[in-house]
Amino acid sequence: MAGGVVAVLALGVIYGNRVYTAIVDLWHGYTAEPIERVHVELLSAWLLSRAKAAGAGPEEEAFEELLDALDEGGIPELRAIAEDLREETQRRGYEKDDALAGHLTAWNEALDRAGAPFVIRGGALESPRGPQLFITSGRTLHDGVVDVGSQTVRVRVIERVDDMNIRESVLGENVEVAQGGLLLSDRVLEFAIDRIWPILDPQAKPTAWSATMVDAVRAEVRRDLSPESYAVLEDLAGARLAAVEAALATQSRRKCSGFLFPRVGWRGVSPRDRDVLRRHVSAKDCPDVTEQEFEAVRTFTDRASAEPDLEEAVGALLAWSLRPIALHEGRHAADVEVTGSLLEPVPCSACGDLSDRAKNELSAYAAEFAWTSAPAMAAYQVCLAIAGSGGSHRSAIEFLFDELDGDCVSGLPDQATVRAFEKRAFARDQPMALREAFPGSIPIPPRARALSDGR
Repeated sequence: MAGGVVAVLALGVIYGNRVYTAIVDLWHGYTAEPIERVHVELLSAWLLSRAKAAGAGPEEEAFEELLDALDEGGIPELRAIAEDLREETQRRGYEKDDALAGHLTAWNEALDRAGAPFVIRGGALESPRGPQLFITSGRTLHDGVVDVGSQTVRVRVIERVDDMNIRESVLGENVEVAQGGLLLSDRVLEFAIDRIWPILDPQAKPTAWSATMVDAVRAEVRRDLSPESYAVLEDLAGARLAAVEAALATQSRRKCSGFLFPRVGWRGVSPRDRDVLRRHVSAKDCPDVTEQEFEAVRTFTDRASAEPDLEEAVGALLAWSLRPIALHEGRHAADVEVTGSLLEPVPCSACGDLSDRAKNELSAYAAEFAWTSAPAMAAYQVCLAIAGSGGSHRSAIEFLFDELDGDCVSGLPDQATVRAFEKRAFARDQPMALREAFPGSIPIPPRARALSDGR
């Protein structure tokens, strides 16, 4: 997905393949380095206090604590940016101009120059009190490049570490306040464990998914994961499917039951959430939870918690699921080199009457399908994403399927056909590839780990 606001980035940062590990594990109560505390805790605390009463005592105290940590963090520019950001966002109409994006861009540039493994994104949300500033923080797990023809573009795998109650609706994105493509490991993990993992059960034939495409995806996963990781996931796939279907069934009754079912994490639900589910089991006409649904979640949780190699297997599935998305976001980043902005359409001679944004998505999807090593998975993910939704992504995919005689039942034609369309529509022949340094496993994001552990 391409998105974001305002200024185009032109960073003079030299970057290569870097893999970051967490400075500390905040979720186990250790003291954080100052720059980590800024992005995990203090930015969010200031913004939340500001939303309640800008300029009041709690907001001033939260901002001073933020500044103190910035002073200790070793990146001097960030204090001045924070002070300017606070002053600028107290001005009426700030959300309608380039000032906010300029400050976020400057912050990310300073982080890049210092080699700090964080990136921020943000904007303003409308509320009864007026525009409310929000900023989300991501920690970089992998900082590398995608080869696009003879050039390279930056892509990063990030995990959310802030406390803001903002949830992304995409698996990856390009935003104009941060260089290159961002792959959102939290969101991709949800897709991997709820949509890919369940279909690894050879007996699973969910009615909502095409049997033909499911078989092809299963074969790609088996080919690319280690035999050990695949065996762990396959063994638990039926139990995972039953737990996911139980969660979906309870969600479908939410309007009449009023019950909000807890998310079933990669290792099931926490002991606290299990107790909540148990208390809400009933046999009424619109039950919060049925006995069968509770048993499905309990069974998966018990089995998953007892599997010593599950974390390694899920981390491998997460990394594998990120690969086609890396190509998609890499293509967006390469297109910006041509157009100068995410908001400008990429030149296209065979895009019909698609909107500018749909043209850019068509460019990225065509490249993703043409060059990924897992074309069935790429098509599967896209078909699930556009089901029941509209917008530029759906327009681009429907156009591409019409051009290639593809669909969400049998998938896409061979990649040579997709590459021929890419060359015809966008006048380019630029093979894309991930570097060998792209990780084969990604750590479970903090929020996902906390979900199953009850922290």
